[in-house]
Amino acid sequence: MGIDFLDIAIRLEKRFNIKLPRGWTNDFPARRFPNDITSGDLAAMVLKLLPPDSPFRGKDDPIDQDMACIVCEYNLRGLSRLGRCPECGTPIEIEKHVWAGVCEVLVDVLGIEKEKINRDSRVFPDLGAS
Repeated sequence: MGIDFLDIAIRLEKRFNIKLPRGWTNDFPARRFPNDITSGDLAAMVLKLLPPDSPFRGKDDPIDQDMACIVCEYNLRGLSRLGRCPECGTPIEIEKHVWAGVCEVLVDVLGIEKEKINRDSRVFPDLGAS
């Protein structure tokens, strides 16, 4: 695994306030080789590791950190985690916010267009990580 994959891991940890366990690529039992890990696998891993107090968790508590709407980028701080964006009406859904964050990390690290990323894109051969 090259520096790109390490950079992806570090940025995912920072973005979502998670800690990836050592050897975390081995946590994908359906994947036989690191080259088989997909963007969707990364999103699933982030969802699994989110701490209980994460602003991305789907409790009815207000969001206590800055978190942008995935459609209009309105700051959702102070709103219910189960509500909707007051600007555009988009539901505040954990899976969509995590997916958007994973895509942003991949775009930043790999310098690719967001439109090229889908849940089945393999991070190594399809998206260009080394």
